[in-house]
Amino acid sequence: MKKQKTTRDKDLIIKELRKLIDRIEAGDLEAYKIATKLLRKPKKRRRKPVSPIDAFRILREQGEDGLKHALENLELTELRAVLLAYDLDRQRLARKWKNKERLRKFILERLIAHYKSGDVFLKP
Repeated sequence: MKKQKTTRDKDLIIKELRKLIDRIEAGDLEAYKIATKLLRKPKKRRRKPVSPIDAFRILREQGEDGLKHALENLELTELRAVLLAYDLDRQRLARKWKNKERLRKFILERLIAHYKSGDVFLKP
């Protein structure tokens, strides 16, 4: 039953496409616009990468040393995932780095700066 329905659907789509082609060949501009919309590739949606660590939770609970220790345990690909997940590299320069220590320092500096950015407005 399900297979019959899909073949009927396919036949209906083919029939409608043939009508559309005939209208285009006849010079119908509106049919041409419809066809170009149908043939456009859908935009790829980029998924936001997931960080292997919750950097702000670690920073809040364990401080800078805890975050430094958590970053030391990560591989290069995981460090890049942290970089992308928290959007720390707007200029896209650090994404190309292959030195883990350099990337760790950059991530640590950016996360701490982001974490402390609202401290100015807190009452002493």
